[in-house]
Amino acid sequence: MDVIEFERLVKVYLDVTNKAMLNEEEITKAANQVRLIANVEEAVYLQAIKNIQSEFNITIDVGKVIEDHSQISWYPMRKAEVDHYYWNRYRIFLKDYQSWPEKVIDSIDTTTDEIMDLLGDPSKTNSFKRKGLLVGDVQSGKTATYTAICNKAADVGYKVIILLTGTIESLRRQTQERIDSGFVGRKSKEALNRNSQSMYVGVGGIDSKRFAMTFTSEIRDFSDTFLNNLGLRLKDNVEPVIFVVKKNKRTLENLYNWLRSYNVDVNGKHINLPLLMIDDEADNASVNTRDDDNPTAINSAIRDLISLFTRSTYLGVTATPFANIFINPDAEEEMLGNDLFPSNFIYSLPTNSDYIGSLAIFGENAKYDANISEINDIDEDIDEFLRFHQKRVFDLELYTLPTSLQEAIYYYVLTNAIRDKKGQKKQHRSMLINISRLKAVHRDLSERVRSFVNSIKADVMNYSMLEVEKAIKTKHINGLKEVWDKFNLDAIAEMDWKEVQQTLLARATQPIEIREINSSKQAQKLDYTEYSEVGARIIAVGGNALSRGLTLEGLCVSYFYRNSKMYDTLLQMGRWFGYRPNYEDLFRVYMTRDAIDWFQYITEATYELKNEISRMNSLGLTPNEFGLRVRQDINSLIVTARNKMKHTDRITRNIQIAGNLIETPRLPSNEKTLLENEKVALSFFEQLKSIGEEQNHYRNEKLFKEIDSEIIISFLSKYVVHPANLAFNIDALIRYIRSSQSLEKWDVAIPQGLGESCEEFGISYQKRTFEQKGDMLLVNGTKVRVGSGGCTKAGLDKGTVSNIISEYELYLQRTPEEKRKTPPDKVFLTENRNPLLLLHVLEMKEESKVKIDKKVPLIALGIGLPLVNRGSGGTNGTIQYVINLVALRNGIIEPEDEGDDFYDVD
Repeated sequence: MDVIEFERLVKVYLDVTNKAMLNEEEITKAANQVRLIANVEEAVYLQAIKNIQSEFNITIDVGKVIEDHSQISWYPMRKAEVDHYYWNRYRIFLKDYQSWPEKVIDSIDTTTDEIMDLLGDPSKTNSFKRKGLLVGDVQSGKTATYTAICNKAADVGYKVIILLTGTIESLRRQTQERIDSGFVGRKSKEALNRNSQSMYVGVGGIDSKRFAMTFTSEIRDFSDTFLNNLGLRLKDNVEPVIFVVKKNKRTLENLYNWLRSYNVDVNGKHINLPLLMIDDEADNASVNTRDDDNPTAINSAIRDLISLFTRSTYLGVTATPFANIFINPDAEEEMLGNDLFPSNFIYSLPTNSDYIGSLAIFGENAKYDANISEINDIDEDIDEFLRFHQKRVFDLELYTLPTSLQEAIYYYVLTNAIRDKKGQKKQHRSMLINISRLKAVHRDLSERVRSFVNSIKADVMNYSMLEVEKAIKTKHINGLKEVWDKFNLDAIAEMDWKEVQQTLLARATQPIEIREINSSKQAQKLDYTEYSEVGARIIAVGGNALSRGLTLEGLCVSYFYRNSKMYDTLLQMGRWFGYRPNYEDLFRVYMTRDAIDWFQYITEATYELKNEISRMNSLGLTPNEFGLRVRQDINSLIVTARNKMKHTDRITRNIQIAGNLIETPRLPSNEKTLLENEKVALSFFEQLKSIGEEQNHYRNEKLFKEIDSEIIISFLSKYVVHPANLAFNIDALIRYIRSSQSLEKWDVAIPQGLGESCEEFGISYQKRTFEQKGDMLLVNGTKVRVGSGGCTKAGLDKGTVSNIISEYELYLQRTPEEKRKTPPDKVFLTENRNPLLLLHVLEMKEESKVKIDKKVPLIALGIGLPLVNRGSGGTNGTIQYVINLVALRNGIIEPEDEGDDFYDVD
């Protein structure tokens, strides 16, 4: 008996004995009672107690909504009147089949009740068009949430559900399978086959009196020909009908034509049935080049589908607030007028405490930052195999896998062994390898990984039973032992290497399969149901198919080596986010320093923006105001630039800059320009000393107060900023300074560092690591930061700083869901303080990866703009940015390589 089965028996015992208030002692007593009749190993017994205790310690945030209040509450009343057939089945399914903790099921019940009340009331005879958006986290259970919504919508009278799953067929199939299990109750590939006896699945095994009808299946997307051959029509079904379809222009148009041709009312214009459309790819902000994936065409097709129905609710689902629905329109008026804009409501989904998201891995003081292993792309030979900027990647042969990839595979083998020991033998385990969009790369790499794994299997089968001293003389057992020691896995596994080698390695390695996951004909289907009795052991090699919503069950190890510098895309690629029950101490992510820094940056940017939903909820603001906030967020510039760069040379956008710290983390790599910037900075410094008295500040930086804004403008106009610093737009900043009366007097600070003494500025250098990329130098790699934390305190006295910190601590007490315990820089940019110019005098660390002279002078800037005092006149804190995309096409927003023919992208 494995740990899952034993856990289930213990939970049944606890339910029967009504043990509501549980502690470790009660759980242990229950486990002891069950153990009298169930023969389990000691490791399984102990792990089950630990797992159940963890479940009862889970805490859950509350969801937050901003809405336009255009609808009267209706769901609580209807809920009391209807038969909850579909929802009750699904609730039992989550508890008994999926082993979800009761409090988590209660949370999803409460959350989806709130969301249901925001949808249109399907019992209304009058027409309605509701539009909303759910904002969740990557791999956080959004599918379970909208499956619950499907069930509740069916209970209250929604008759047609269209679920859009993205552009990739493998993702559509996976979603269809989940809908079959969680909503329909029958295998869809059998349900539409009249010559086959329908097979119950999931909720169908709980209650089979009624079934929703699915007009798509796990083997077939929507096909009008197929439905017509069967003579199927919407009106022929008493129960709801669901379509699970890709965002493909041709597919959506075929669905529209079939609905219009065979299902409209007698007037031949509309369908008088309530529609719920769920768009599970509303966060796709990329510009596609293939006709069938053209966003404009797809959006048009979606709007056409909605227009067929007299009563409809469109519900977008996204994992990033930087969603295309906010970012893509060219003007704010166009955004608000977009037919798919969520004008009625935006709901931020709650997060469970056991969810491992970007904050837990990449945030400040992240709990799991030690679970990241850096790929050193200078020493690795992977670049010889995969040249990011060349399509013909196979001009060079890769005879051995990169060292880091070999280590990652060894680590995956060892996690299998440890989880087997802990009684998790039937649980799925996956490894992800995502290094390219090119299908030919996937094919070649899959073969090489398969060869490497087969050689591990051979060594283990032939030599693992030998004494340790002899066994480790073989290549792969030695490699496994080195990884075991490197990560101190004996402490996690609670066993020594000899036991692992001689009793666990053979079982851990032999079931491992390699799967190529992409849209090619040679690719293999990823179907975990085939392994329900034994647990899958799969290494998945792919690109986009692994980056867009596809779930890898039991993901233990991720090897991520992609050149995407776009943080909206990177966030979606984070398949390692999610729930790691009972193996949260084992998962590992391999990525470059570049990717780590970008993930840290987008984690902060996304977190701040999601907090806006909570703030706007308390202020009673609307989705329109949130949409404007997203568009005007300074971090939206890079997403906007990438989305528009193929179609225009210039973009114009109003940006909210008040209350923000704006820096220049990208410096020109041209030594002449760097020398000129130092000359300009020294001249500015001498001018400051001649007109303003240097202040003694408690932070020990050079500080000049009450400096006239024209002096600041004069300096900024002479300083050369690399165009990759999208937010530090000199023209926009100067216009903003001149337009605001509250920015007439400035504080200027030159922070102290820990480096060598800099006589010219009378301070010590701040030491930073630099990396050269083409014509720019990246300060701190790609961390997109120059100053140290708390640098915006400069210019404030100790009392003011202390008060701000105290206010932030009170905020933390009022907001338990706030994960960031250290005050961010922007909290010190309060109203009624002077704007702040930070002059960073930097020294390059020896380990910097640059081609230029490491002794070259390096001056970076930071500008802290205080929040706007509405009574100060002149500005509302926004200014129009005009961005030249031509200068950026080979810079930080360069898109990933696109393939053709054999080198086609996934």
